[in-house]
Amino acid sequence: MHKWLATCFSLAALFLVAVFIAQNETDQFPIGTSTIKTRRHVDQQRFVDIKVTGNEASFQTQYNRSQQTNTTLNVFLVFHSHTDPGWLRTFNEYFDEKVQKILDLAVDFLTLHSDAKFIWSEMSFLSEWWDGANSTRKEQMVRLVQNGQLELSGGTWVMSDEAITHFWASIDNIIEGHNFVQDNFKVRPTTSWSVDPFGHGSTMPYLLNQAGVDQLVVGRLSKHVKEEMIRHGALKFLWSEPWNNQSHKRRLPLISSLPRTYYTTADSCGPDGQICCQFDFGPSARSDCFQRFKHGNDSTAVFAKKLVNQYRKLQTYYRSNSLLVPIGDDFFFSNPKDWTENYDNYKALMTYINSHEEFNMKIQFGTVADYFNSLKVTEKKDVYPVVDGDFFPYTEDMDGAFPYWTGYYGHRPFFKKLERIVQNQLRRLDYLLVRSQMYNSVATLSPHRRTVSLVQHHDAITATSRPHVMTDYEDRLFNASIHVQKLEAEVWARRMRDSENITILFYQNGREIVFDDQLKGLWLTIYNPRTFTVNELIKVRVNNPNISVKAYNGKSINAQILPYLNIDEWKFSPDIYELVFYVELQGLESRKVFVEVTQKLVESTTISTVFSDEQGLSQTLLIQPLDNETFTFENSEMEVSMENGYVKRIINKHTGKEEVLDVSYGFYTDMGGAYVFAPISKEKEIEVNKTLASPIYVTGSLISRAYSHVRSDFISKLNTHQVFEFESKSEHIGFSLELYSNVEEVNDATVVMNVNTKIESGDSVYSDVNGMYLRERTKYEHASTPSANYYPAATSVMIQDKSSRLTVAFAQPTGIHSPKSGQIQLVVDRILSGDDGKGLSYEDAAYTEPARLKYRFRWEERYITHSNMTTLYHSHSTHKALASLLLPVSIHNSQKSERKFDSLAWPCDVEMINVRYLNSTRFSMSFRKLVYDGSVVHLEKCQQNVDLYTVILRWMAKHRSRAYFSNLATTKLFNSVTAHELHLKLDNAFDVHTIVFIRV
Repeated sequence: MHKWLATCFSLAALFLVAVFIAQNETDQFPIGTSTIKTRRHVDQQRFVDIKVTGNEASFQTQYNRSQQTNTTLNVFLVFHSHTDPGWLRTFNEYFDEKVQKILDLAVDFLTLHSDAKFIWSEMSFLSEWWDGANSTRKEQMVRLVQNGQLELSGGTWVMSDEAITHFWASIDNIIEGHNFVQDNFKVRPTTSWSVDPFGHGSTMPYLLNQAGVDQLVVGRLSKHVKEEMIRHGALKFLWSEPWNNQSHKRRLPLISSLPRTYYTTADSCGPDGQICCQFDFGPSARSDCFQRFKHGNDSTAVFAKKLVNQYRKLQTYYRSNSLLVPIGDDFFFSNPKDWTENYDNYKALMTYINSHEEFNMKIQFGTVADYFNSLKVTEKKDVYPVVDGDFFPYTEDMDGAFPYWTGYYGHRPFFKKLERIVQNQLRRLDYLLVRSQMYNSVATLSPHRRTVSLVQHHDAITATSRPHVMTDYEDRLFNASIHVQKLEAEVWARRMRDSENITILFYQNGREIVFDDQLKGLWLTIYNPRTFTVNELIKVRVNNPNISVKAYNGKSINAQILPYLNIDEWKFSPDIYELVFYVELQGLESRKVFVEVTQKLVESTTISTVFSDEQGLSQTLLIQPLDNETFTFENSEMEVSMENGYVKRIINKHTGKEEVLDVSYGFYTDMGGAYVFAPISKEKEIEVNKTLASPIYVTGSLISRAYSHVRSDFISKLNTHQVFEFESKSEHIGFSLELYSNVEEVNDATVVMNVNTKIESGDSVYSDVNGMYLRERTKYEHASTPSANYYPAATSVMIQDKSSRLTVAFAQPTGIHSPKSGQIQLVVDRILSGDDGKGLSYEDAAYTEPARLKYRFRWEERYITHSNMTTLYHSHSTHKALASLLLPVSIHNSQKSERKFDSLAWPCDVEMINVRYLNSTRFSMSFRKLVYDGSVVHLEKCQQNVDLYTVILRWMAKHRSRAYFSNLATTKLFNSVTAHELHLKLDNAFDVHTIVFIRV
């Protein structure tokens, strides 16, 4: 989006499979710790030419590409229309008003003009058009796609954001789009056109490359960074992930950046916008220009020379004999005259220029594929520099009034959390459907899957659309969630052979078990969607404190009754309680428990002690007065000191070492908008509200909690609360935090969480990259504003020194920063009344719903074996803690049935990214090898006792299928899966691999 304002198997075969499994049951697989020597997982000597951030490009070599001297400059005019599937208008509004016309006109015009070409990048809109098109138009479009006139560049469901999306959703975005293209057009995309995300990351190019798209056009690199790359002739580059070996350049995606800020005609023909605008034609042209070329008059020669001059200057940017020049704008080519005027005028110009040898130039209508094919002829891939890093934060002008596009990282956290919830509901359901062999569910699930893909759009997950558009996205997500839950209930009903309705209990949705004369007890099925064993803390609301919890075999399970806090009123309910208990679940296993009302309190269930001066608490609870402002929690691992409901210090009981771990809050007065974080003041501290309500401490046999208000003398209407939770029998040093953020009545502020420690982290902080790995972020010393040092974090942030590491994991994406050594700062919420000049209007960013935000803190001891150790991923235990946030257990009402899902053995150092049906005969499995960080003292070891190939064979036997390696998009099959090739692939840590199972 351009912001114009500024911005079968046979039975014999199956028998052999079974024999193989039996013979290989005890095969050992390499242990998933840092001691494994997997190829290329960390190459300390890896070679890169340029290290980049959004703030600077650091040239590691004297790379300075020489000017091309070949005789002819090939210019490809690429007609395009940038069509946001929601921004200022909703998806449906845009489709009805603009998109249907654009695609209708494209089919008609390209059919009549065989030399005309056009590219399209939003499969979500194309699918909508396809569903309503008649057979003639469909046949015409198929012909145009297959003959190369119409290129479906990228082929993803949407042009996604690249900063805060999770890579699981990005993979599904690719699969949905590419399968739509292959099913209907019988082609596979090979190029990508991603020109509007607000800064570019390396994850999407990597994933697209795994899907067969290895040639990409990008747009938004920070202006000063792009200028530096232009000076070195580096606007075309190979993009590497940090685990890749650069001796395989041909395997890296080739990136070509647009020359200037925008993808519009007026900003792309060369360095002079006042000349380029003269070649911006049609009624949809928005450039303000004193004159424009018009074919048929005597000025062709004059304008031709102007255009040639711009193209030659543009050539110096790329130092190449091939140029890509975009012709288009937002929702361009929706008017018939857009087509005729651009075609006729450029046809006249290219005829004149091509016929004059002195220009040494060949201009033609082209596609992104045409451009890259031309490069293959004239340039070898090894001439391009290798880039490591990403282009965050993004800025159009670092010296401008609203420079850094870092506000959207944490804007509207409720929506970002909702997207993660629905995403993970879908991820869990996908596996259950495949395991239940419910392949007829594909069509039912498809629209809701596509909703999740839709909101990966760079104006959706970012929350940078107008309020009514954000409401539309939310409504779509809520609707998808309802249908996904309903389908999951059907899976469990079928599994249990239960004719009664199955209800999915989501604690966070406010549902509770209401016991009465008709209901004295209830069976619950608890399902672990993760691949490893967990001792899961289960939380359920009940209306009676006299509760017994028993396992399926009748054995009592220890439980605890806590008060239930009504967040809106900040009062404990007198007749609703929270029941918590632990259930051990192996990977991908379900278990049943029986919850029933008893005449009196049973020994296995304990009542919490509440330290509070609050009135109206249930007399069932043990009430104690709160004597002072300090309080201490402890378990076998740590002792936590608190003041006024805030964590202040922790003591490691194993070492006796006291560590500062101080959680507090602050805010910036922010004059930015949905896109830009523009603080105009220093951060001000927010303290606990000592007058409105004292903190409340709850202790118990299983967990303890601390409740407190968060307020500020500067923000009088801030209504935010925090709940720290400590497990009594934890094996780790850490705790959970739920933050109830409500800034609806606040004006022009960005609220942040500060985590202060004595860790000597210096200028470094680590943030995860779309959930794939960790990247070190070093402070940009020349920053004039804190926003210049904010980075996107999809799931976690970490600081460390030689002896300690602190990781904060979260269930929703946000922005992170390290203002000083030992400190982590995270965006909690934002509310802005202003206009940051990026396309929205005043008050468009002035609403944010109250949000329930979840965090996990994990403190770990470190040891350093050598000074140049590279941190690419979490420890094993932190990985598991993070997974519990992102993929929580599900709880369902049930019946006493022996039917359940048994556990599935899975290697502990292999991440099952997803398992999903593609159609009624195929399903895919995506996975990757992990290498857990070796510098952390591991409390949990990844001891391997299962081979992934054995797992694959079991799946083949169970599903009567053959298994093939495929590209990431699942649209191209490779060799059959063999043990040798699988192990070779797993040697490449962090690489994502895909297997397609086909029923026979």
